Amino acid sequence: MNRRLWILLLLAVTACWGASFAIIHQAVKHVDPYLFVTLGFTVAAALILALGRGRMLAAITRSTLRDGAWLGLLLAAGYLLQTAGLARTSPSNAAFLTAISVVLVPVLLAFGGWRLPRAGWLAVVLAAVGLGILTLDPETLSLNLGDVLSIGCACAYAGQIVLTGRCSSRHDLLALTFVEFVATALLSAAVWAISGAPTAGLDVPGVWGALGFTAILCTVVAYLVMNAAQRVVSSWEAGLVFTTEPIVAAVVALAMGVEPWRLRTTVGGLLILAAMVTAEAAQRSAGGEEGDGHPQYAR
Repeated sequence: MNRRLWILLLLAVTACWGASFAIIHQAVKHVDPYLFVTLGFTVAAALILALGRGRMLAAITRSTLRDGAWLGLLLAAGYLLQTAGLARTSPSNAAFLTAISVVLVPVLLAFGGWRLPRAGWLAVVLAAVGLGILTLDPETLSLNLGDVLSIGCACAYAGQIVLTGRCSSRHDLLALTFVEFVATALLSAAVWAISGAPTAGLDVPGVWGALGFTAILCTVVAYLVMNAAQRVVSSWEAGLVFTTEPIVAAVVALAMGVEPWRLRTTVGGLLILAAMVTAEAAQRSAGGEEGDGHPQYAR
């Protein structure tokens, strides 16, 4: 496939991610968020197992189990916080706040010795201002719980991205992904069991459709397309494609009537998008392209 077609496929994946915010927001009105994540990653792990079969299982080593478990811990934290947050805030807020992970990645890399260019610090400032406009109540200057959970999700995703960049080249791709998804499903199931939440809502029309959409298109297909596309498409180009995710989330939420248009969302969201593009520019200026050890900023 040529480069343009891979970019179009990345755009399609990003559109699925963006649409999933409104879809999950509606689904978790009926089913427990922790159960939703557990079932979604169970389906995703089963699909990866079907794709890899015996060859993939044979590639799983002790180090694969260790790295996959750590990745699964961070991925579970991200998805659980994001899904619980979507039950308590708007889809556009959740999408823009999750997108801050793009800005947090170079900051985490800087703690590990990577030099953060001036553009990186500018991205941090833009993201901080956008975050404040988007989330702080003008009267009380307080955050609602859903926004706090979404910010926690962004932190977990940023850590997962950095760790993926450090350990993905050591393992078979499907084997590592399978272990990561299984770990995510098990950890989510443990949280669901501890919470004592019921299984009610699984018979509501649309819930299983939302599960299938997120597990198949937004997880399995998305990860496979992303990993294959970035052999042809540069990290810089892929990163710019991924910045469209919160825009799609906001548009879909408005189109579905899930939330009204708000000036705060527009202004805060545009500042966060500017921060994302600036963070990508910082990565590029520091030489952050394929094969240099710097992970791509994606979920």
